[in-house]
Amino acid sequence: MPHWTQVVSRIHSASVTPMRPLVLVSPLVLFLGLAFAGGAGADDRDPQPLGRLASKMAASQGWNEKLVSASVFGRWAELVGADVAEHATPVSLRDGELTVAASSTAWATQLRTLQRQLLGKIAAGLGPNVVRKMKIQGPAAPNWRKGPRHAPGRGPRDTYG
Repeated sequence: MPHWTQVVSRIHSASVTPMRPLVLVSPLVLFLGLAFAGGAGADDRDPQPLGRLASKMAASQGWNEKLVSASVFGRWAELVGADVAEHATPVSLRDGELTVAASSTAWATQLRTLQRQLLGKIAAGLGPNVVRKMKIQGPAAPNWRKGPRHAPGRGPRDTYG
């Protein structure tokens, strides 16, 4: 293989005009394949913003639906307002149905009347069809069952009669 200076001198001596300007590149750069890579234009190898990389990875792995549903829980106070978030907590989101636990029966009733407005706020913040229905639960009654097994009956009240 001739030295690169010999190649350049042959081109000049043959009076051949190249189509593009002649760029002198060292043999090491040619060997490594770095001669015409990069440049001034944007390239996939350029540093990318972290958010863009994360969104590409989430899309390729199929995580978008889970991330959107998780944002309901993370942005709950922002989506429904601080006063509602103080008395209502999201419990689960399955198949577009959001289960919300209210702090009292009065708040459960109030949330049922505000359900349409709350669905509108969530849709405005996260997009349509993320939450399609809401199931609102009041505070749970005390559970007298202790442990995984129990005997049928009324519980602790059947010993008083």
